[in-house]
Amino acid sequence: MPLIRYRSGDIARFLPEPCSCGSRLRRLDYIRRRVEGPAQLDANCVLTMEELDEWLFAVPGVIDFFATVDSRSKPVQLSIQLLTIGEAAAARRQARQRVELLPALRDLQVNKGLTLDIQAVVCDGSLPMAAGKRKINKIGGSA
Repeated sequence: MPLIRYRSGDIARFLPEPCSCGSRLRRLDYIRRRVEGPAQLDANCVLTMEELDEWLFAVPGVIDFFATVDSRSKPVQLSIQLLTIGEAAAARRQARQRVELLPALRDLQVNKGLTLDIQAVVCDGSLPMAAGKRKINKIGGSA
């Protein structure tokens, strides 16, 4: 378990108490955040991979996604590419609805015009090999 967490960049801690089931294996506490995860969208707006995971993997048919924040453009642009099984248009529509409800993005969209671009691609049966940790790709200065 710690090696998987190390590779993903998750920040957590080992629990000192033994497991109630009697196992002697060390247990990990709640994952707090990722080392490279947060993307600063604005002075008051930070987006994390954990938020995107929670909101996008709840969309039926989404099996993976890639997110990019471009802070060079004004307003800031958030691009998300979904990998889906089933109907891509429905997954794209539902993902847009969910992302627009993200607490970190609501104020930024309304007051500062965050640009949101969501695309969906249907999986052809082969999964792309991800290189390294899942993270929000950042283009530009402050993101």
